[in-house]
Amino acid sequence: MQPDLENARGFAHQLRFRGEFLPDRPTHLARPEGVVQFGRKLGLEVTPAVTPRLSDLVHSVCRRFGLSRERVRAFVHSSADLQAICSMAEGKCLIELTSALVEHLDGEEQAFVIGHELGHFLLDHHYLPLPPASSLERYSVLRAREISADRLGLVACANPEAAIRAVIKTFSGLSDRHLRFDASAFLRSCFDEE
Repeated sequence: MQPDLENARGFAHQLRFRGEFLPDRPTHLARPEGVVQFGRKLGLEVTPAVTPRLSDLVHSVCRRFGLSRERVRAFVHSSADLQAICSMAEGKCLIELTSALVEHLDGEEQAFVIGHELGHFLLDHHYLPLPPASSLERYSVLRAREISADRLGLVACANPEAAIRAVIKTFSGLSDRHLRFDASAFLRSCFDEE
């Protein structure tokens, strides 16, 4: 493994949420190649020539983690959903952003999302085993993984307010025009009082 990737994974592991129940940092994971089929259209690739602002943002997030930009390929595809996903192919992290996410979120909010998705890659969430399907334990582990990825998203954007805005926007699908960013009110609306 290259030193930049090993160092970035070590840093990410330090931020891993304890709820993931990993007693030690995994060092010998089987990471099969070709998780993503390249026949599938991933969208417009984020490059300095075509999408300079987004390319600079991806580069900035990689730099925050001490990760070479060549390890990450980012794409934007047309969709009204505010979504981002992370996958792998040929040892690289592939981050797919929807056009709606790019249009609704500002640069800091986008950095949070990119950092979150990169967090899944650095923490090996694609390869770590999960408890049986439809079990409460599986739900807890998946939720813990999202919290871990959110922690890395926060490092990526370095702005708690931007992180909260990104979470509320992706949860609701709404833009600034329709939202008041109150984290406490948002959390109260998501959970029963109990």
